[in-house]
Amino acid sequence: MTPNKTLFSKQVQSLYHSPTFNTLGSYASQTLYFILVLPLVLTRLTSEEIVLWYLFSSIIAMQMLADMGFNPTFVRVISYAMGGAHSIDDVSHNVSKKTSNSPNWNFIMKIVATMRVIYFRLSVFSVVVLATVGTWAIVKPASLMQHEVSVWFSWFVIVATTGIAFYGNVYSGYLQGVNHIAVLRRWETVTSLASLFSSLLILFIGGTLFALVLTKQFWSLVAVLRNYILSSNVEEKRFRQFKEKKIDKEIFNAVWTSSWRSGIGIMMSHGLVYATGLVFAQIGSTYEVARYLVSLRLMQTINLFSQAPFYSKLPMLARLYSERKKEEQIRIAAHGMKFSYWIFVGGFVVTGICINHILQLIGSNVTNIDMLLWMLLGIGFFAERYGAMHIQLYSTTNNIIWHKANGISGIINIGTAMFLFSFFGVYAFPIGIVVGNLGFYSWYAAKHSYREYQLSFFSFESKTSGLSFFILVIYTFATFIFFLSNQ
Repeated sequence: MTPNKTLFSKQVQSLYHSPTFNTLGSYASQTLYFILVLPLVLTRLTSEEIVLWYLFSSIIAMQMLADMGFNPTFVRVISYAMGGAHSIDDVSHNVSKKTSNSPNWNFIMKIVATMRVIYFRLSVFSVVVLATVGTWAIVKPASLMQHEVSVWFSWFVIVATTGIAFYGNVYSGYLQGVNHIAVLRRWETVTSLASLFSSLLILFIGGTLFALVLTKQFWSLVAVLRNYILSSNVEEKRFRQFKEKKIDKEIFNAVWTSSWRSGIGIMMSHGLVYATGLVFAQIGSTYEVARYLVSLRLMQTINLFSQAPFYSKLPMLARLYSERKKEEQIRIAAHGMKFSYWIFVGGFVVTGICINHILQLIGSNVTNIDMLLWMLLGIGFFAERYGAMHIQLYSTTNNIIWHKANGISGIINIGTAMFLFSFFGVYAFPIGIVVGNLGFYSWYAAKHSYREYQLSFFSFESKTSGLSFFILVIYTFATFIFFLSNQ
C-alpha cells in the first residue's frame, strides 16, 4: 500500500471513529429529513395539515424534553464511573477515592438499574400527559380538518409508541456514558436516513398525514431496538450482565438533585419555545401560524445541527473533570464551542438569504418567511447557544444551575411575550426569547464557567465566539435596514 493510500485510510478510520463527525452525520441526517420532507409537506399538505404536522412534532419533542433532566445527569454519572469514581460524591466534593482511572463497573451496574426503574415510571407518566394535555392542544386544529378521524388515528399512534421510545433512552444514555458516541450516532444516521426515504416515498405516492405519522413512529421504535442491541454488544457485552433491577436510593437521591434542576431548566427554555407554537396555534390564523412554525422549525434545526461539535464531547469532558485534567478539558471545550458557533451562524445567514427564494421555487403553501421574525429568532437562539454551552461546561462539575438560569430567564421570556403580544403580535415570541436570554440566561451561565475554570471573558471568547458573533451582527443589521426600507 502506498504512503498516500495509507494516510487516506487512516483519515477515513479517524472520521469513522470520531464522535464529532458521527454526531454531525446524525444531526445532518435529521436536518436532511426536515430539508427534504418540508418542501413536500408545504406543497402536498394543506395549511391545516401543516399546522398539525408541526404540532405533532412539537408535542413529541416537548414530551422527550421531560427526559432531558435525567439524560444528561445519567450520562455524566456514568462518565464519572468510567473515570474510576466510586460515588457521585467523589466528584461533587472534589474528593477522589480512586486507586486508578479504570472504569468502576459495579457502580455503573447500579446506575443502569436505577435508570431502568426511573425511565419505566417516566414512560408511564409521559403517556398519561400526552393522552390529556397533548389531546387538548390538538382539539382545535383537528376540528378544522376535513377528515378529522384520521387526525385522531394519528394521535393514537403517537401516544401508543412514544412511551416505548421514551424508555429507550436508557440504552442511548448508557452508550453515551461509556463514550460509544461514535457508534450510537453512526447508527442513528442510518436509521434517520431510512426514516427520511420512507417519508419521502409516502409523500410522493400521495400518502396522508396519518401515513406520514405511522412511518415516523415505526422508525422511532426501530431506534429503540437498535440502541438495545448496541448497548448489549459494547464494552465486552457487560450490559447483558447487569442483572440488578432495584433502584439504588443513594444514586437516585444524588441524580434527582441534579435532574429536577436540569429538567426545569430545559422545560423553561426549549419547552417554552415549543409552547409558543402550541399557544399561537390556538389564537392565530392558519397561514400565520404555519409561517411562524416553519420559521421556528428551521431555526431549531440549525440550532440542533450546531450542537454537534460541542455536545459530542460532553461525556469526555465529564470524564476529564473526574480525572482532574482541567486544562485538557478547557482546550477540548473551546474547540467544540468555536465550531458550534460557526455552524449556527453559517446556517442562520445562508438560510436567511435563500429560504424565500426556495419557498417560491417549490410552490410552497407557505410562500415566505418574515425576515424580521427570522432576525429576532437568530439573535435569541445565538444567545441561547452561548449560554447553553457554558452551562453544559459548568455542569461537568455536577453543580447544576439550570433551574435558576432557565427558570428566571423563562419567566422573563413569558412576561415579555405576554406584555408585548397585543402590540407586536407574533414578534412578541422571539422578542421574549431575546430578552430572556440576554437579560439573564447567557451572562449568568457564562459567569459560572468563567469562575470555575478561571477563564478571562475577552481571552476565551476571542478564541471561540468572537468572529462568528461579528458576522451575526453584520447580517442582522443589514436585515433590519432592508426591512425598514421596505416598509
